[in-house]
Amino acid sequence: MPIRIKHLAIPVSIVAGVGAALVTSAVAQSGGARTTLAAPPFTPPSVVVPLAAGPLTGNDEAGTTPPTPPGDLTATGQALVTVNTATNEVCGNLSATNLAPFNGFHIHKGDEETRNGPIVVDWAPPTGSTAPFSKCVIASSAALAQDIATHPENYYVNVHTTAFPAGAISAQLGFRTTFSQETQETQLLGAPVRVYDTRFNNAGKFTPGTTRTIDLSKSETGVPSGIPVASRAAIVTVTVTRADAAGFLTVYSNALTVAPDTSNVNFTADEDIANNITVATDGNNKIKITSGAAGTTPGAIGSNEDVVVDLVGYLI
Repeated sequence: MPIRIKHLAIPVSIVAGVGAALVTSAVAQSGGARTTLAAPPFTPPSVVVPLAAGPLTGNDEAGTTPPTPPGDLTATGQALVTVNTATNEVCGNLSATNLAPFNGFHIHKGDEETRNGPIVVDWAPPTGSTAPFSKCVIASSAALAQDIATHPENYYVNVHTTAFPAGAISAQLGFRTTFSQETQETQLLGAPVRVYDTRFNNAGKFTPGTTRTIDLSKSETGVPSGIPVASRAAIVTVTVTRADAAGFLTVYSNALTVAPDTSNVNFTADEDIANNITVATDGNNKIKITSGAAGTTPGAIGSNEDVVVDLVGYLI
């Protein structure tokens, strides 16, 4: 049975993130082969649990006893994963550098010390796929989805290419509350993408007290927006126009069932106003917007207003 060489994770810092604490770790290891995403005590905030594996490296493929041949030493990658324990849906997003076209991307059973388990989640990319690559599949059982969400440290992610059929790059899976530095990134889109516009869709204006769910994954015309599966947060510009009275909007994660007691855009009648907002998502790139009702804040009497949402970037 192949046995993994256990590496020692050394905490470096704890930084504030969007909706959660992010723990950054370095790893004491021979040759800098892999980064461990340890498993802290964790209670999922919702049914959608965010996970990560990375950096995926070729050296990680060789970390068994007896040693196996390394994978692709020129390639690195990052896998962002979400598990929806209500629907058993497991989504994966692969980004990579210098990775050849691949034909395998999946989750294996296996902890840090033992890497001989079977494939348990297969995103089955077509031969010749390139990163970035995103796909969602349904786990074979509710028990499996729950176990991955609860004990991700018992699973690892790897990618296969033609040149490395046994595995090109891999890394242990872990909670995204424990991050390697490489995963703490803010990405701006090349150009903003309009994902919602009440002036041209069938929903019509927001009315006082209205709450709507906004899907950031695609534009108003249905084209993918460029935000990857399992992004932690989104950077959006929210614009209000053609309001008939004073009011406000609250923008927040779709994972929340009750709107926060805050406002993100405050406006008066017939005012065109926009605000840039960083907002946590629900693991499926969805947010909510609630229009304030009369009496909920001083000066707000409740309004009917058009709302435009442009996606500017995201946090992973």
